[in-house]
Amino acid sequence: MKATPAVLFATCLAAVAASASVVRIEGSKGSWRMTRNGEEYFIRGAGGVRDLEKFAAAGGNSVRTWGADDAAKELDRAEKCGVTVMVGFWLGHAEHGFDYTNTKALDSTLKSILRTVAELKDHDALLCWALGNEMELNNPHQEELWRFIDRAAAEVKKIDPNHPVCTVVAEVWPEKAAMITRLCPNLDFLGINSYGGAHSIGERWAKMGAIPYVLTEYGLFGANETGRTGFGAPFEPTSTDKADWIGKIYDTSIAPLRGKWCLGGYAFIWGTKVEGTPTWHGLLLPNGDMLAGAQIVQDKWGVAKSANRVPEIKPLNADRLEVASTNDLVTVETSATDPDGDPLVWRWALIDENGYYGDTGLGGAAPKGHKGVVVEGRGTPKVKVSLPKPGIYRLYAYVFDGKGGAAFANVPLQYNK
Repeated sequence: MKATPAVLFATCLAAVAASASVVRIEGSKGSWRMTRNGEEYFIRGAGGVRDLEKFAAAGGNSVRTWGADDAAKELDRAEKCGVTVMVGFWLGHAEHGFDYTNTKALDSTLKSILRTVAELKDHDALLCWALGNEMELNNPHQEELWRFIDRAAAEVKKIDPNHPVCTVVAEVWPEKAAMITRLCPNLDFLGINSYGGAHSIGERWAKMGAIPYVLTEYGLFGANETGRTGFGAPFEPTSTDKADWIGKIYDTSIAPLRGKWCLGGYAFIWGTKVEGTPTWHGLLLPNGDMLAGAQIVQDKWGVAKSANRVPEIKPLNADRLEVASTNDLVTVETSATDPDGDPLVWRWALIDENGYYGDTGLGGAAPKGHKGVVVEGRGTPKVKVSLPKPGIYRLYAYVFDGKGGAAFANVPLQYNK
């Protein structure tokens, strides 16, 4: 018998429902785990992923978004690569003019969230929902904020009982944890962004938390958390040194808390972003070459070790950081090795210093680069450079192994006015 349109429609709905994932947070205080379709699902994640195929091949299983405008496309893209998505909803920040006592604005925001939840709740690549990102910072109405988060979490779970809901905060301390515990009973877990304090998150949260956590952003400490030159520019660790920091985060606040408090983590950022400098938080170069930070994350995931090991580089040694004219050349040198013995190619670049080292949210514009400044040693680990005009700059040394691996080091320089 030929199927009627109604029968075909019902069959399609049944197929969609059958493919929808079911994600649960199971256990009790200090003994939690996340399951997906009945099996443990520990998040091996990252944010800012562009090349999902390479990410998945490296062992990554989940990506995070900060807003839901392109969530449907992100979910479709993820499903093709066999990874999941933490779908984030961008909530207003006080510094951008959003007021958590404005009931009309809150109702409009919630309506938009619930519309997206209803539309995407049955997508197989959906892992969970994340309400906001660091919107508590500088917010004068904390109680109203957390009450709205709890209200939103409750409403989301009415529509979608099959995927957990969290909110994402910038670091945690006892007062913040206590307020969230008191005012947000409908949250299933907490997303925590941590950099400078990430090594102790697990230990600290076990003392103050009431629900499990995901390290929703982790990486190198911020540009505002390190030493600076006499002219105020921060010293950026080499890509090699960054990997040590990131690996320690995994070893202290993710892996040992598995099955206890931690449900996994999202490294920041599996790509590039101008924040502090063009390379401060990026685990990859713009051309997609892997840096040591990405390699250490892949190693810690323990699913697929990279056959090619990336180069290792030493910090730059400059004979001076400040000059008074274009004729005052700066001599800079370093060294690099490749664990596989691959021949290395050197590239040097001088860019304008960013000049802003706070949190940049969506990121800044790429700084201007300058040509013709390397007057001696191009293509070698030792160069002499000339600064083009008064201002602050950052000199980069990049080294490539020709097999998709790279390393870099940089140093800030100033041409005094």
